[in-house]
Amino acid sequence: MESRVSHLYERESAAFNSLLEKHGDCPQMNLHHQDSREIDLSGLVSDRDSSFVYADPNNIDQLPITQKMVNDLTPLTLYLMTLGCNVAGLKRLSVEARLRWFQMIEMLTETVRGHHDVQLIWLNRDSSQWAYLACVPRKWSEATMEKSMMAGKKMWKDGVQGLTIKRDGMAAFKTIIRQLFLTKEENQNQ
Repeated sequence: MESRVSHLYERESAAFNSLLEKHGDCPQMNLHHQDSREIDLSGLVSDRDSSFVYADPNNIDQLPITQKMVNDLTPLTLYLMTLGCNVAGLKRLSVEARLRWFQMIEMLTETVRGHHDVQLIWLNRDSSQWAYLACVPRKWSEATMEKSMMAGKKMWKDGVQGLTIKRDGMAAFKTIIRQLFLTKEENQNQ
């Protein structure tokens, strides 16, 4: 059986040092102290490789996902991305800043393959508009959503809600994204 090696990229120094301390001696893992926006995946992975992208930025400029990266991702790539991204709340940013979030989500949802589903999970009555975007195997989408809803209810006093593109459709997905990213007034003027 062929041995596979994982490549883990971490930009933040403190997080990288913690990973290095805990997992630096693992021969199946290569740790890279590098911004993932700078890597070229085209020579690093094949279509048989799986990838997982976890993005928890403080703002859109820290989001470690680029169009080049998305183009190079393998068919087996999954992701989890935090939306809202700051305690002040996304709706307090300029419309121009929020437009970049819309563009990012559009880029990610356009690349979804038939064996994947995209889930959107958001916290009820959260002034900071925390939400999470995840690409999961379509086969496990409903079970993943159910477990996410149960965990969210335990962690957030007002509970969480969620939808998937495959189950609920792109129109419902875009409606919730607009509600999350735009103010009530901006939504009414659409």
